[in-house]
Amino acid sequence: MQPFQVISDSLNIRSAPIVDEVNLIASLPKGYIVSKIKHSDNHKWWKVATILEGKTLEGFVAQKFLSPVTKFSIKTVLKIAEMQIFQANGESAFFYKAGMSINADGAPNAYHPADKGI
Repeated sequence: MQPFQVISDSLNIRSAPIVDEVNLIASLPKGYIVSKIKHSDNHKWWKVATILEGKTLEGFVAQKFLSPVTKFSIKTVLKIAEMQIFQANGESAFFYKAGMSINADGAPNAYHPADKGI
């Protein structure tokens, strides 16, 4: 499934490819990421999937309000001491970069009486 992002201020996702008050599922904010599933019979509408507030949604959107995602825009949302907390544009998850240490104590090739090993 190809990712796209919302380029209008908001975009309604609907249960059918027609504008009607009764088929509104949710409204997606600008920059939100959706995955295209297929064209509808009317090529102005696409069936898409996304996750909103922890729920997987599938529905129809007007394709003219979507743009292909070629690269995620990453922003720093919080800084705690020297640790930066990041978020990808249109996503609800957060992430950070962490270091990693490896302690080889106890490995058979970590130490050697003749000072050989790694």
